Amino acid sequence: TMSLKTLLWCGFFAFACVAALWSPIWGVLGYVVEYGINPKGQWWNAPLSPLRLRYSFMLAACTAVGIGLNWERLRFGTSLLHRNEKWMLWFLGIIWLLAIISSATVRRYALPGVDHPSVKMTKMLLFVLMMTHVATDAKKLNLVLWAMVTGALLLGVKAYSIPMSAYSEGRLETVGGADFHDANYFSAFMAGLLFIVGAQFMRSGWLGKVVCFLAGGFTANAIVLTRSRGAFLGVLFGCLVLATLAPKRYR
Repeated sequence: TMSLKTLLWCGFFAFACVAALWSPIWGVLGYVVEYGINPKGQWWNAPLSPLRLRYSFMLAACTAVGIGLNWERLRFGTSLLHRNEKWMLWFLGIIWLLAIISSATVRRYALPGVDHPSVKMTKMLLFVLMMTHVATDAKKLNLVLWAMVTGALLLGVKAYSIPMSAYSEGRLETVGGADFHDANYFSAFMAGLLFIVGAQFMRSGWLGKVVCFLAGGFTANAIVLTRSRGAFLGVLFGCLVLATLAPKRYR
């Protein structure tokens, strides 16, 4: 018997994969949500484990196919690659060069199922390039930001309700996704989402403000539970940058 959460995830995942073939933005949204909540690390994914579904790969593949099928309808400017995207490709090339000419990395990257940083960065950059070529107008970008706010809210609620057994020396552990599973990585991820939640709060109506208020509270609480000094410093300096660079009406 599948739980309601399992059925909801199955429905959302199937919809995102199929819809991405007609509108690739749905593949991007599905990937963002999957990356945040990490279904394989949730108890409600147990009935689906025997299927060995690679959620992120399938969402990315459907998005890539959707981009190919809808290439003529995509609008991403006069140039295929933006200057910043070219710099990212150069950065990826440097990573691969160092991986080739340097000595072997630490043993953890030789374990099965653990990607080398060069492989991980390649996967991330491929998705980023797909996202920047799909979310090319304000409406689609707004959907991506709301997907991130939703992820922050779900992760914050999970961190709030998790038992004390998940704590190690008083720090919240094993909550985040595959790439941010420990306290420091998880807090850094949530700290970045906190600014996105704040931006959406400023530009939304009353209903959006309520959602962002809840997401912001749970996100900040999750950062506190990790007891990560790096995250606190990141939020502090981020606020200083906002106070300096943000338009005056938003300061």
